[in-house]
Amino acid sequence: MKWTKLIGLFIIGVFLLGACSNNDSPTNKKASDKQTESPNQEVTGNTTKPSLKEDQNVPEAEKKALLAVTDQYIKAFNEKNLDAYMATISKNPTSFKYDEEKAYTKKVFDTMDVKMEPTKITVIGYKPNSANVYIALKTTVASKGEKVVKTSRQVNTYHKENGQWKLTSIMVMQTK
Repeated sequence: MKWTKLIGLFIIGVFLLGACSNNDSPTNKKASDKQTESPNQEVTGNTTKPSLKEDQNVPEAEKKALLAVTDQYIKAFNEKNLDAYMATISKNPTSFKYDEEKAYTKKVFDTMDVKMEPTKITVIGYKPNSANVYIALKTTVASKGEKVVKTSRQVNTYHKENGQWKLTSIMVMQTK
């Protein structure tokens, strides 16, 4: 398969992960639910958009843990370390299937050289067992001497499982 097709598959896969969010995501809430939302969210029409501003109500230990798991997620992906990458993923994700994520990521690792470089990472929403982390990314996909660079913004949703933050949902928007 030509590398351009693989790049297309990678980009489509990223969008599919983001597009498959469940109905409880912040973008699917009604304006009438505003009183239950974090003060860090903006209501527009019938939808609630998460703010991209840092949530000031995150306990310092939780913020460090969320940033650490996000760093591990990116580092493991860049190092093509499938076990370390999957260790950041919930066994019960809401916007993708665990086994499909594992198989897809293995295929990407085996067929492409992809590097994610975060330009900004911020905890934008926090509840004791659920948090949203905003990541601005520059992603470089290289193959056969050619490379494509894309920028994107994504919101990773983490839930606490057995005392550890695990990735349950990814929402992605390509910017360039």
